[in-house]
Amino acid sequence: MTPTSSAPTATPVIGQYRASPTFANQQWSLVATSNPTQFNIQNGETNTFLSYAGAPSGSMKFAQAAIESTPRSFNVVQSSGAIGQFNVTMYFSILDVSTGLALTAWPVSTRRGSTITPVTYEPWVNGAVDQMWTFAT
Repeated sequence: MTPTSSAPTATPVIGQYRASPTFANQQWSLVATSNPTQFNIQNGETNTFLSYAGAPSGSMKFAQAAIESTPRSFNVVQSSGAIGQFNVTMYFSILDVSTGLALTAWPVSTRRGSTITPVTYEPWVNGAVDQMWTFAT
């Protein structure tokens, strides 16, 4: 996931291939909240948080992922369906606590020569590959 710029609030988040070495805008942190199974997700370059376009009043379903100054809480769900405890070397889903919607990356359209893809919030389907994330080392 990469914010497309460090502009003001509601900057869209896109999917793209990881740079090597990783750029700061491709680095994310899980920030603990007062609930041990929930996290805010903070961008390494802008110190803003994963949210969605139209937050907080617009509908999140099918919305473009974005970064904003106000954090949202997320559950990190292992592919087994366990919430809160996960192995960072395995794949997991990222679910919004309020809506249960999953962070979703769309397939890259290589036919058009694209290397980026939208990242949106969609109904969660356990095990769906477009909703599986992992930490890169």
